[in-house]
Amino acid sequence: MVGDGVDSLKLYFMCALPTETEADLDGICDLAAKIRDRMMSHGRKRGRVGRITVSLNPFVPKPWTPFQWDPMAPVAVAQSSIAYIRRKTGRMANVDLDADSPREAYLQTLLSRGDRRVAAVIEVLARSGKGWWQELSDIRRGNHAQVQLDIDSFVHREYEEKSLFPWDFVDHHIDRSYLWLERRRAHAERETEPCDVATCRTCGAC
Repeated sequence: MVGDGVDSLKLYFMCALPTETEADLDGICDLAAKIRDRMMSHGRKRGRVGRITVSLNPFVPKPWTPFQWDPMAPVAVAQSSIAYIRRKTGRMANVDLDADSPREAYLQTLLSRGDRRVAAVIEVLARSGKGWWQELSDIRRGNHAQVQLDIDSFVHREYEEKSLFPWDFVDHHIDRSYLWLERRRAHAERETEPCDVATCRTCGAC
């Protein structure tokens, strides 16, 4: 039971997800507030009130997941989502916000979705003397002396269902059609029931 012997708690959330609305961000704050109130009531009885840390990560699309087709939100959008939650949680006593950098999320997405051409970007970042984000900014603006590549096309592009991915040659035994169906269900806000691994063959992995 939350609050029963728990002094501190860390909650993990994602923001800047596909189809995200302000109501989704409010849901994060409301849940944190409800858990905080319960912990506070138990803590006062024991004479020791703990803290809640809201850990917030911008969405990073990853290969071989239902959201591999979806783009990362622009850095400014992710920053806005974090700022919104920071304002609301900032009014809550005993609640801290620990948010990952949207710029770092951009780099993660580039490395997750990029093909062999991104190798040149990695080399430039490894040798950089002025900072990785400045290097990426120069590449994005087309002002880089060594790398001419539209890296935003890897990060902010929404792929078609039949698009070829750089990672398609890796066989995870999961059917792409299953992942696409799960993506459609997620966008429609439909929950998938847990499968019976002894009998279910829907995803192709079992």
